[in-house]
Amino acid sequence: MMIPGIVAQRRQVSEGGDPFWANVVFLSHFDGADGSTIFVDQKGHPITRSGSVELDTANKKFGSASALFAGGYLNCPSGVDYDGFGASNAWTIEGFCLVPAGPTNWTYGLASITQVAAGLHAGVHIQEYGGLHYIYIYRQGETNGYMGTITFPRGTFNYIKICNTGSGSPICYVNGAAVTLSSFGYGTRLRPAVGGLVIGGIPGLSSAITLNLIGQLDEVRLTRGVARTDSYAVPLEPFPNN
Repeated sequence: MMIPGIVAQRRQVSEGGDPFWANVVFLSHFDGADGSTIFVDQKGHPITRSGSVELDTANKKFGSASALFAGGYLNCPSGVDYDGFGASNAWTIEGFCLVPAGPTNWTYGLASITQVAAGLHAGVHIQEYGGLHYIYIYRQGETNGYMGTITFPRGTFNYIKICNTGSGSPICYVNGAAVTLSSFGYGTRLRPAVGGLVIGGIPGLSSAITLNLIGQLDEVRLTRGVARTDSYAVPLEPFPNN
C-alpha cells in the first residue's frame, strides 16, 4: 500500500538500493538482446507491445540495450498502481530519451497514465516546431496542462525528470537544467484510447491523433507518492532494482 502525502525525498539512492523502492510503480532498463521484443518491468507488471518497438544494443544510455520506437508503443494494463498522478499527489516521472537528428515539426508522446476510474490522464510529450523544442506535462484530473521550452540535443540521450510535490505547478528538469513552465488550457481534454500506462506514445487521442515516438528510451522510472526533489543531476548509473 502506497502512503499518500509523502511529498519529497531526502536522497535519491542509498547505499545498496532505492529507499523509495516500495513507491516505484514502473522501472525498465530495457536491457536484452538486439532486436528482442521482450520488455521487463522490474516491478513485475506485464508489458505488451503495439506496433514497431524492439531492443537496440547499438544505442543505449546504460546496460546492454535501449528501447527503439518506430511508431509503436508499450502498454501496462490498467491497475491501481496508475492512480495517484494528479495535481494534489506527489510523484516523479523520469528517464532518458533520444530523438534522431533530421525530422522537423514533430510531436512525440513519452508516457501516458490513465486513471482506473475514467479520469483525465497524466502524461508527457515533447515537440519540435520551428527549430525549438518544447515539453508538455499533464496531471490526472486537471483540464489544463503545462509547457516549457527545452534544450534538447538530437541524436543523444537526454535526461528528463518531472516532479510533482502535490502543491503548485510541476517541476521539470532536462539534462540537469530547470525548465520554466507555464500553464495553458486546451478546451476538450485529449484522452488516450489505451488505458493503464503507455510508454513511448499517447495512442489514439480523442482528436484522432496518435503521438507515438520515433526514437529511443532508456531507464524509465515512475514513482508514486514521492517527489524525488533532492537532485536533478543527470544519473551516472542505472536506477537500482531494490
